[in-house]
Amino acid sequence: MEYTALEQDRQQVTLPDGTRPYRIRTVVTSPGELPQYQIFVFTIADPADVALDTFTRVGTPRDLQTLAVNRATAVASGDTYYLDAEFSVDFDNLTDAVLAKDAIYSKVDTLSSDWYLYKTDFYAIDSLSSHPSVSPAFKQQLQDDFTAARSARQLAESELSAAEDAVTSAESAVADAQSHVDLMEEAVNYCNQFTSNWTAYQPAVYTFFHTYVIGAAGLRTKTDPVLSGGMITAYDAWCTSAGDTSSWPTLPSIGSDYAERLAMYNSLTAMYGSGGYLLTAFDPAVLPRQNAETYESNLSSLVTGYCGWANSEYAASVNTLNQKNAALAAAVETKIEAEATLASAQTAESDALAAVSSVCSDFDPNAV
Repeated sequence: MEYTALEQDRQQVTLPDGTRPYRIRTVVTSPGELPQYQIFVFTIADPADVALDTFTRVGTPRDLQTLAVNRATAVASGDTYYLDAEFSVDFDNLTDAVLAKDAIYSKVDTLSSDWYLYKTDFYAIDSLSSHPSVSPAFKQQLQDDFTAARSARQLAESELSAAEDAVTSAESAVADAQSHVDLMEEAVNYCNQFTSNWTAYQPAVYTFFHTYVIGAAGLRTKTDPVLSGGMITAYDAWCTSAGDTSSWPTLPSIGSDYAERLAMYNSLTAMYGSGGYLLTAFDPAVLPRQNAETYESNLSSLVTGYCGWANSEYAASVNTLNQKNAALAAAVETKIEAEATLASAQTAESDALAAVSSVCSDFDPNAV
């Protein structure tokens, strides 16, 4: 192979503005294996002013086949680039200039080698009727690469499916946790409402239980003298504030550990609900005197215990909800990563199939 010959003129020059750059002027004196002398690419900034043209690069085999070999032809064709056989370039410092002189030779040598390889081993206008001869070992390697890529894609699909299931499960867990928060928030509000009214109502209840006489007519007609002293007024005010008792929340039935809370709730319902003690006859057979005298204090203890549990359970349910939301966010992030992994694996499998098919025309991906 015959390399392209160059001539360089290197010197420091003085410009009209007083600066003194280091200038390298390079000229092709023999093209060697190249088809022409013009191998340096210039960019046209203004078709009407050649002084504004700039050296862009040493050409490539493609440039030698497509670009005009003179400026006039390029301008006439409306092109932005053209080729020339010489160029000059200035450098501000000597170090860069010294490096550049050798780089120019190197790039021209590379162009000569690439052009020679292109013309002798690659370029052809006819098509091959069969695949080129490839070694069995290379074919096997390509097949192995494909099967590995396919396995990676299948694994990625499995991991994405698991990630999707995890997101669904996490979403369900968040919904369950939110339901429990809502329930316990209702229970806390119930306690707050009850406690607020109980403060005013408690004295009347206490007086009633400790002054009631067995055998009296009872509360059915609301004529008992004790009630006229404030019990009926307090109860009516409580009912007005509390609203429709049918909307009171049902205590969550979670297990036997909540029997005490359930007993308290049943006591409240029996006392305040329709058909409760304070709206019906006070029947000594149903509620003996000794129980009546202690009912108020027992009820207070039950209320205190239940409301303490409700507030604690509400705080715990909020904490659980936060944990479930964090777990859901992590599951969604894992799913996003799994989707990206699958997309990458699908591309790799497609590339591997294309590679093995390019050398094995009869390759069947389902047979391996």
